[in-house]
Amino acid sequence: MDVSFAENERAWEDVGKVKEHLVTRGCMEKYEIWTRHGEQEVAGPEKEVPTEVEDMVYGVGCGEDKIDLEEMLRHAEPEVLIGSARGLNNFQTLQKAAKEVLYEESKGCDSEFSTLRPVLELMRLKVRYGWSDSSFDSLLELLKNMLPRPNSLPYNTYQAKKLICPLSLGVEKIHACVNHCILYRKEYTSLDECPTCGASRYKSNRNTCLEASNIFEGTKRKIPQRVMWYFPVKDRIKRICSNLRDADLMRWHQEGRKKDGMLQHPTDAHQWINFDAKYEEFAKDPRNIRFVLSTDGLNPFGDMSSSHNTTDLWKEGLKVWDEYLREYFTVKAIIFVIINDYPAMFSVSGQIKGKTGCVICLNGTYYRYLPGSNKFVYMQHRQFLRTDHKYRKMKSEFDGTEESDPPQKYTSGEKVCEMTEKIVCEFGKGTKKPSKGTKRKKPDKTKKPEDRKKPGDQLPPPFKKHSIFFKYLPYWKDLEVRHAIDVMHLEKNVFDNVIETLLDIP
Repeated sequence: MDVSFAENERAWEDVGKVKEHLVTRGCMEKYEIWTRHGEQEVAGPEKEVPTEVEDMVYGVGCGEDKIDLEEMLRHAEPEVLIGSARGLNNFQTLQKAAKEVLYEESKGCDSEFSTLRPVLELMRLKVRYGWSDSSFDSLLELLKNMLPRPNSLPYNTYQAKKLICPLSLGVEKIHACVNHCILYRKEYTSLDECPTCGASRYKSNRNTCLEASNIFEGTKRKIPQRVMWYFPVKDRIKRICSNLRDADLMRWHQEGRKKDGMLQHPTDAHQWINFDAKYEEFAKDPRNIRFVLSTDGLNPFGDMSSSHNTTDLWKEGLKVWDEYLREYFTVKAIIFVIINDYPAMFSVSGQIKGKTGCVICLNGTYYRYLPGSNKFVYMQHRQFLRTDHKYRKMKSEFDGTEESDPPQKYTSGEKVCEMTEKIVCEFGKGTKKPSKGTKRKKPDKTKKPEDRKKPGDQLPPPFKKHSIFFKYLPYWKDLEVRHAIDVMHLEKNVFDNVIETLLDIP
């Protein structure tokens, strides 16, 4: 066996590495036809990751619903008209493909089958069933030969993607440090190593395979160790505003909803009303957007890219086409609130858990340590009840004490910003101390259950970093509710903990 190849599509520089793999792992299973070693190539069920153009057609026309070509073209037209001349030429080709039939109607072609419709349907099937480009090329070639001639069906995958390109939304692939320190953008674009931890930007050629086609051509393509896919929010806003139904609904909260003084919509909440009163220019146009950022227990790349999306949308805005009013206007946008479960909320806000785990009380949190489980609990939640509530005097039902303390005062965004603005935080795994192990620490038997916060105790500020939202969004400190709880995941976590405790699941 020629050791310059392994697993059909991969080539290795280090021959010793290949020998080691052959001894420890053996040859690739189901490699019966040696297409890389002289035998005739046979198309197999190779599955590829969908590209950006294929992502656009994923889910389009699912089920029995037909693709509305006129609506899709109407959505893409305003974006193309303010774009480049090359994009306009592609769009004109797309319009022509949407009107012309696949082949002559006299030879039996249905008038509904334009050139564009079968291409979209075939691309949807390609994404759904994971067809490779080579198998799709073979399918297009077969169909083109089967159809009456002349016909306008594309003869390969490249031509099909080129045809529907104006319908796709933008996507950027940004290289990232393998230790999550930085993104290689702006001032870091030309670097080959991370300035924080010194890790290489690209995979090592000695231990990492290169594409065989590039080796044959005498070139070596560097492969990044980590890549972040960024979907620009501006392109999505343009597409929303160019949709007739969506453009109309953007005004519904101001013109169509029922206004009876009841809390039925976020526009009835104090935060919405107070924000409109403070930022009147933003409130003048009901089409301005209030985003809600929702994350489920994750915080990619240290929160470095969460707020950059809307900074420009708040300051300068974005010129878009309103399909409902048939006019161009400048839309602005803000991040109105963030919805998380508790782990993600602590990560995004930078708050420290443990003794200061209450998101309301902060460093005024009343905590109690449980040595048996090595956990902190917070038992004085009754202080938020009214002063004459019967629960305040119940002892045995709670922690054996009566509750007489008034509720803690709400900490404003300005106060939190002042508490954290001088905190310096270095992102990345390489800056943290090495872990001594993954096992849970044994309970500290020296601590007593009575170890708790007492009135007058001063705890340090409960934050480990200055939130990027305070840094880049000038309105963030004026929001009353910046972080909301994801009730669904909170209920799931409570249920899991109760069941695991009752069944003694480790």
